[in-house]
Amino acid sequence: MFFQVRFVFSIISLFLVLGCSTTQRSASTVVIDEVKAPLRRIMQSAAYALPGGILKSSENRRVFKSRYIDLNGNRWDVLSKSKHRSYIEISILGDRRPYVIEVSAIVEERKSDSPLDQSFEEVGQSRKLAEKIAGKLANHLEDRRKRRNLIDEFRAF
Repeated sequence: MFFQVRFVFSIISLFLVLGCSTTQRSASTVVIDEVKAPLRRIMQSAAYALPGGILKSSENRRVFKSRYIDLNGNRWDVLSKSKHRSYIEISILGDRRPYVIEVSAIVEERKSDSPLDQSFEEVGQSRKLAEKIAGKLANHLEDRRKRRNLIDEFRAF
């Protein structure tokens, strides 16, 4: 009996370890690797890249969610007759440099045909929109690196 319990416990712990150690990204998630910029600059660039601005962020300021936008990346109108809307999630991964940035564009569809009904459900992701936002983010990070003020980079206190 003791060996059966021990065997079952070892199998369960093996699945837990393997399940926690492997992460899978969605095929439509865009990844920017090896970002050597300071975390504060990445946060500022993420706020710049989000089309409608930041709707909310996580407690540790590593995950940002944008306001709702249409599938072209323009600000979404609440009273529009469009059946689809989307939002962007930008995640900053890593505890020190170089960071990894993930950009996802989540698409939602209106449940009914009435523009007054504000209930939506998630139907998928848009790689094209995620690539557009990731390009804007990467370009802003590169521009900031080129025009940084050297004196401001050295903080005495």
